[in-house]
Amino acid sequence: LAIGGNLAIGGDVNSVQVLTVSGTADSGGNVTTSSTQTYTGNVTLSGGDRSLTSAEVSFNGDADGGGNALKITGPFTTGGAIANLDSLKVVGGATLGGNVTSSGNQDYDLTVTLTADAVLAANLVSVVGVVDAGGNSLAVTGNANFDAAVSNVSAFGVTAAAALGGDVTSTGNQTYGGPVVVPVAAVRTLTADTVSFQDTVAGSSDRLAIVGNLVTADTISSFSQLDVSGNSTLGGNVSTSGSQGYTGEVFLANSVKLSGTTASFNNGVAGNDQSLTLNFSSTTTLNGTVLPFSNLANLTSLGPTE
Repeated sequence: LAIGGNLAIGGDVNSVQVLTVSGTADSGGNVTTSSTQTYTGNVTLSGGDRSLTSAEVSFNGDADGGGNALKITGPFTTGGAIANLDSLKVVGGATLGGNVTSSGNQDYDLTVTLTADAVLAANLVSVVGVVDAGGNSLAVTGNANFDAAVSNVSAFGVTAAAALGGDVTSTGNQTYGGPVVVPVAAVRTLTADTVSFQDTVAGSSDRLAIVGNLVTADTISSFSQLDVSGNSTLGGNVSTSGSQGYTGEVFLANSVKLSGTTASFNNGVAGNDQSLTLNFSSTTTLNGTVLPFSNLANLTSLGPTE
């Protein structure tokens, strides 16, 4: 079925192999096709929640959800923004070419690929498969749950709580505005220019590796190990069951307590007139030119030092 113009439907469409609409589409019913659905113009959902089932659904323009929920069964490709949704569920891979805004949740049951910078605004964004940002930026406005890796992203951010079930790799910065939880993993690696945690970070007895600079505003806890390849600006306590390794210089933005088994400060600590408490079971080296500690208000060690 090919529509060479605009389309308005007031009921369900079934038993169609292919549907193409060259103009705008006002969908007042569910649409099921055995093959593809292609909407070249803008799409509007009206009259209630809508379900589109197809071998592939393509929105080449923008879409207005009309405050309704949208469920896509099959691969989904967008070329513009989707706004004013109640919720979105994609049972298939999603290729997003614009922002998606919903008042409720967004659930992506398989992979997500970006062809443009994207902002996903929702109560909760959940992605089961890997995310390939295609060199674009990805921002989540709301809570986020990623079950797998996020890669090839320029800048990445989550404004509220984030659960990171896979590594995150960005060429630019990563910013986490809410609490971050890392589910059980042997190691979770965050690669960025700078990784900024503006709230607490909690692990599951796993290792956290920061490849780049690290900025924290609150505590890091429940990891077996923490390693930072760049500089670290610490605004909260860090507690690990094992070692902590700081390859770059450590700057204190607040009075901080570091706890674990061993610590290595390859380029020293700049205290910025803050207090530092060390609580490591193995000996921590405080003197010598390799490990300078400077501008501290107070330095307290609850473990052995030399």
